[in-house]
Amino acid sequence: MESKASFRLARCLEFCCIFQILVLPCYQGEGHGLRLLEAINYIAQSENIYDVTIEDPSDYLQYVRSSIDCLRLLTFDPIKPALSAIVSSLKETNLSKRTHSLRMVPPAELMETVRQKLKINKKQFLRFWEILIFLSLDSQDHKSMDNFRACIYDRIKGEILGSASGTNGKRLL
Repeated sequence: MESKASFRLARCLEFCCIFQILVLPCYQGEGHGLRLLEAINYIAQSENIYDVTIEDPSDYLQYVRSSIDCLRLLTFDPIKPALSAIVSSLKETNLSKRTHSLRMVPPAELMETVRQKLKINKKQFLRFWEILIFLSLDSQDHKSMDNFRACIYDRIKGEILGSASGTNGKRLL
């Protein structure tokens, strides 16, 4: 009987779901929420939790989580080769003539590595991927910045209009 209970407990600990984080108003703005999220991330990594999910986070909690995750991703070495490859493509390709298309999607194995090591789920990681690319670009290199904008435009256009060839008269202005 104990072995079944231990197994169930171990299975429950594979996922970490945070429902609420509350910092009383008199203690807000002092970094307590940031430290709580950092502690949760540390425990998730050390205990090999599969995923950390925050149910219905407030806008501010999402902002704090995004800041932490983005900083963690910037210093995560396995990301650097994939970022370098995308940045090189943006420098070398001429997307303004629309003879080429470039998708700025991270490799699937990189998404899995990020999930395993940093406990950042795919949806959360994809939110940061374009930010990481932007931060890796030289803002003075107009060609790569124009190519980056073209990729963002194409992604947003695809999301709005859909991938079907018949767009039912929709146009992106």
